[in-house]
Amino acid sequence: MKKPTIYQHSYQTGLQAQVICRPGFNQKFAGILVDFGSADPQPLPGQAHFLEHVLFAKKQGDLSLQFEALGAYVNAFTSYNETMFYATCLDEFSAVLKLLLQLVSQPEFTEQAIAKERPIILQELASYQDDPGWQLERDLLGQMFPHALLAADIAGTRAAVSKTTAASLQAAYQTNYQASKMQLLISGDFSRSEAKHLFTLLQPWQKQLLHSSTAANFATSVAMEKWSSQAGSSLNRFACGIKLPDLKIFLANPVLAQLLLELMVESQLGILSPWFTRMQQQGIINLPLDLSVTCTREGTFVSIFGVSQHPSAAIEAVQTGWISQRLPTDLFALLKKQSLAQSLRGLDDLPWLATELGESALQGASYYQSLQTLQNFSYAKYVAFAKKIQANSSFYAAQLPKN
Repeated sequence: MKKPTIYQHSYQTGLQAQVICRPGFNQKFAGILVDFGSADPQPLPGQAHFLEHVLFAKKQGDLSLQFEALGAYVNAFTSYNETMFYATCLDEFSAVLKLLLQLVSQPEFTEQAIAKERPIILQELASYQDDPGWQLERDLLGQMFPHALLAADIAGTRAAVSKTTAASLQAAYQTNYQASKMQLLISGDFSRSEAKHLFTLLQPWQKQLLHSSTAANFATSVAMEKWSSQAGSSLNRFACGIKLPDLKIFLANPVLAQLLLELMVESQLGILSPWFTRMQQQGIINLPLDLSVTCTREGTFVSIFGVSQHPSAAIEAVQTGWISQRLPTDLFALLKKQSLAQSLRGLDDLPWLATELGESALQGASYYQSLQTLQNFSYAKYVAFAKKIQANSSFYAAQLPKN
């Protein structure tokens, strides 16, 4: 496949920047990806997510209003090991980019802003706790990673949110929002000369970023929080978690390893697998499972969510299906083609494209090189990889019967 033209620049501070050129696109995208998320060490659980909220608060007001005035859309998200701030626009790109840089690099932590955000985040947590899927996920992660920050909600715990202060946020920011832990991602219809101009435009800003800060001794564990939910489940829900070994033991490229794992899970348990056909015929599982592979610094795991009139039988069937050695060669080839097709479709989704390339860069790998390697990956190598993963994985399960 032909990958897009990508211009890259490394700054002395450690900041990495990429301009991904997509000729003919009117939309332009800019994102700042920070190598810091909810599962990483921090003063209190949920500080990464709280930072995502409070960095929009400036003395002149909510910065998102200035993006809106420029006709731009701005948002942010926090995951287990990353936080990203991004904006899309059709016009005024330079002004939008400068606002995005201001958002991330000029924190104004005030107790007033924190007090305003606290009830919003607590309400967010409360809404999650009424979701049966959230309850199952917490149960699974608590089993796989007991007391680790990974097991807590990305927003943290109610106790931690209540204890958050300007000092705790400042400590988390100073340690993690450093130039060497950031990727600046830009995509759209940019020429080579325009990319060089953007790199020059960023030069004074990146010098203002924090760098070479001494790492702090932050918390890496959390006390599990009990919650009470008023919502019941109208279905027999179940979830399975598969904790995987350190993938570096089997494959040095983390992006390729995740691509292979996603393919493996689909071939074993996905809607096209022989296993799923049998489960339908036996009436154990009728609807497709929600399958995902998550790779974090704390560990890699597979999450499987589903509904069944026979949840115990479904859990047993999933475990059997996972360790099965039936790895159809024709399905392997088909799923490789699907992976390539998804990546081709992603070329037209600027936010997806930039984020995928940025996340790969943070892991020290090339997304397109990894995708090419996957297409050339032999069936025999895949079988050997799959068997090693299966032999070194641990299985967990949880149920939520309907009321």
